[in-house]
Amino acid sequence: MKILDQNIYERRVMLRMKKRLFLMILTLALTACLPAVPALAAGKINLTVNGNQVTFGDTYQENGVSMVQAGQFARFSGVALDQDTNGGIKLTQGKDSLVLTPGSRQALLNGKPVTLPVAPEQSGNEVSIPLRFVSGVFGFQVGWDGARETALLSRNQLRDGMTPEELLAKSNQACQAVNTYSMTGDMNMNMNMAADGKPVPGVPKNIKINLTGSVENNPLQMYIKENIVPDSPAAVPAMVMEMYMNQDKMYIKPPGQPDWLVSPAGIAPDFIRQQQQVQSDPIKAVQQMKELGILLNYSDDATINGNDYYVINATIDQDKFRQGYAQLLQQAMQGMPGMTGQSSRDFTQAMQKLLDKANVNIFYTAYINKKTLINDLTKINEQLDFNINPREMTGGTPAQPPENVPQNVHMEMTMQGNISISGLGQPFKAPDVSKARDMSQLAPPAPAPAPAETPSSAAGK
Repeated sequence: MKILDQNIYERRVMLRMKKRLFLMILTLALTACLPAVPALAAGKINLTVNGNQVTFGDTYQENGVSMVQAGQFARFSGVALDQDTNGGIKLTQGKDSLVLTPGSRQALLNGKPVTLPVAPEQSGNEVSIPLRFVSGVFGFQVGWDGARETALLSRNQLRDGMTPEELLAKSNQACQAVNTYSMTGDMNMNMNMAADGKPVPGVPKNIKINLTGSVENNPLQMYIKENIVPDSPAAVPAMVMEMYMNQDKMYIKPPGQPDWLVSPAGIAPDFIRQQQQVQSDPIKAVQQMKELGILLNYSDDATINGNDYYVINATIDQDKFRQGYAQLLQQAMQGMPGMTGQSSRDFTQAMQKLLDKANVNIFYTAYINKKTLINDLTKINEQLDFNINPREMTGGTPAQPPENVPQNVHMEMTMQGNISISGLGQPFKAPDVSKARDMSQLAPPAPAPAPAETPSSAAGK
């Protein structure tokens, strides 16, 4: 009987740890919660843009000249980065273009020869370029804080009198005004996962996700259907997952299941209403973006399928975002099933352990229709790299976890894709969830306690 109870216990612990690990990875990937910035190595310098820390890429000083990776510069500035036919790189924004060649101080600025303070440096697939010179070409004011070893960049970009923050806030307001819309998307996810240094069997290296859905802002309703196709169907078959949420409850139809499952709302209703109020007020929306450390910039306007678009890029100040995210997560968790009391504290502590060893890089580009101000298209590029000890995620279980649980799990994931908005103002069609089963009824029963020894049974040993 004791052996049976131990087997049941081990299965429950493994299930609990897998569930926690999946929930934390999903939370991290979808919300871009980021770790603290490590101490600077020799030669490394900090970089801020309009007061926000730039924590991706590599910025350093060499012989008194600050250098920045070209790809990093393109992300926080919004310039277009292309390979030149002669093996160099070309940076373009508006009427300005700069052609640089690794190893050469000679460059072309708007077609005319110029001399750089130092030559660009090639390292692997990256090219580092002189920060002050290149930033000045594309309209930045450049300063230096010696005490903090920080390069200070500032620039005020406007489109039709609007900063990127103001335009994005007005776009959010426009989406609230139409109230209903549909969305489609395609995502490509690449993964590598190892446990104690060995590849985890059965984990697909590539997953393609096609999603369709619809949203109603007031009253809040959301429906999403995902078609998930792994690259190794023999190990992990293709599957379909559906989710429907309103202000009161969350419904899920798991892969291969004919019935909907229902649980209390996964996000606190008060939190949802608060965020709706923030997004409907441009001033509050801009303030929240600043508090979260969301760094925005304009790329050149674009025309797609006959429609004219403003183009906004977004990156993140990791420190500010991490602090702001912690507050938002705490508010949102208040309505999550089972996330109260000790379970909420356990989840928060386990999430913090994951974040301490995680590195997430999020970059997205929003195409905002000039006529409607609707964000018709969003391009997403996300990178996740983390290490975690699953044995630390037992949720306060007093006994030791099973020996076959790895001590370290390392995961690398990249995700790229597009999400498009259409069907503005069309009626929202909710799925039929009238026969949904209560999710709590599917929870595995607790293992029976081991029978206590009696004097007679002890005497018989």
